[in-house]
Amino acid sequence: MQGGYAPDDASLPAQAMRHSSVDSFLKDGTPTMAHRGSSADAEEVSSVLVPVFDVGTPSGEVTVEHPETQSDKTGMKKFTTFQVSGTLNGNRFTSRKRYSDFVWFRLALASQLPGVFLPSLPGKLKVGRFDNAFIEERSAGLQQFLRRIFQRSEFSMGLPLVFRFLNCVQAGFETMKTEIDARPLAENVQEYRRVFDETLETSSPPKSDKGFLMIKGFLEKHVPLLKTAQASALVLIKAQDAVNVRTTEVGRAMVALTEDETDLLAKAQVEDAVLRSKMLESLSESIEIEKSGKAIHTLSASLQREIEDCEAVEESLLSIELLQKRLNATKSKIASDTASRASLKGEAPPDDGFIQSQPSSDALANGMRKRDKTKELFGKMTSAVMDMGAKVGINKEKRLLELERMMEEDTQEVAVLEDLIGVARTVFSATEIERFLRAKSAGCLWAQSEFASQKAVMSQALARCWA
Repeated sequence: MQGGYAPDDASLPAQAMRHSSVDSFLKDGTPTMAHRGSSADAEEVSSVLVPVFDVGTPSGEVTVEHPETQSDKTGMKKFTTFQVSGTLNGNRFTSRKRYSDFVWFRLALASQLPGVFLPSLPGKLKVGRFDNAFIEERSAGLQQFLRRIFQRSEFSMGLPLVFRFLNCVQAGFETMKTEIDARPLAENVQEYRRVFDETLETSSPPKSDKGFLMIKGFLEKHVPLLKTAQASALVLIKAQDAVNVRTTEVGRAMVALTEDETDLLAKAQVEDAVLRSKMLESLSESIEIEKSGKAIHTLSASLQREIEDCEAVEESLLSIELLQKRLNATKSKIASDTASRASLKGEAPPDDGFIQSQPSSDALANGMRKRDKTKELFGKMTSAVMDMGAKVGINKEKRLLELERMMEEDTQEVAVLEDLIGVARTVFSATEIERFLRAKSAGCLWAQSEFASQKAVMSQALARCWA
């Protein structure tokens, strides 16, 4: 021994000790947050993590799996299809569906069942929609959407549209869509009544809009609060990822420091030459524990489900509002045509005037109102031109017959719309509000329990790690 230093081979045990404590910082590479599907890059955590809490007994079983990405006939556009298979009320079905097919299906359900709560579809993605992780997540989201539909046995079994959609192959899908979209409104009302006959037999339309306005006001205030909470949760997820990256960087720096001092201390025959081995082991283990913790992910997923369900209820309310607007517009048209007929006959105009629809602050309703005003203005201009021609003797009788025909058709539409609005208001107030609130309550309780449980497990693991 010279100068108090041990021979080089004396440092080997210390090196072995060093490797046992620092390998975990070296073997996997520095964690990053740039890959698709990482919580740091995600704009939201999918609600598919949350169980189904809708009240009811499932009317069947369904799976959405085996995605296939294909190109259209031109080879310019790609799309993904999913195999949809299972049983509904004992009847087997299987077909392949695109995401756009599900979008049409949900719109068709909303058209046939205004006022009924319909679960949301998984969201869209402009970039990365053909990545495997996104396709798998979308497949799970579509499957959960159908399973939630199956919880509503009254219309999943009672509405022919549901089984037709599930069992319709791609070759006949456009034909089915055209047929469904062209159905007269009166047929939809009859089917709506048949599907919810038990509810309609035991319930009456609400006498006022007080309950509707209360729910609408609550949702208008509640949804922004939910979005703020979820945005904060996502920031926290990203912050936790960043902390794990920085903690790993600290571990790496400590490894370099340990390597620098261990050789010297070992050669000097200093006992416990690897000064930081236990701390490095515990630090590495704690990083893995923190990375595996999903309590905030659970909370964010639960908030996402609440946002989706609240917005779905807003849509069901809006569907009733738009029907009422259509009714008012049709009544206004009848009044206008009645005035035109009276003018052509030289009679005094009626006193009732136009029936104006109530204003709405909803963006979609405003958009619909602008479109309807444009159509109404164009219709008035066309009617005025025809009336002017008729007044000077050009096709007066033909114009009167045309007015009579339109007024008769519009009067029939008014009767159908009033019936449909009454059914929708009854179903919404009798069943949909309660279903929504029960599912919301169950989801909140589940999130609270899961969050606490996952936090407790992680805290216990960290305590054992650092004990």
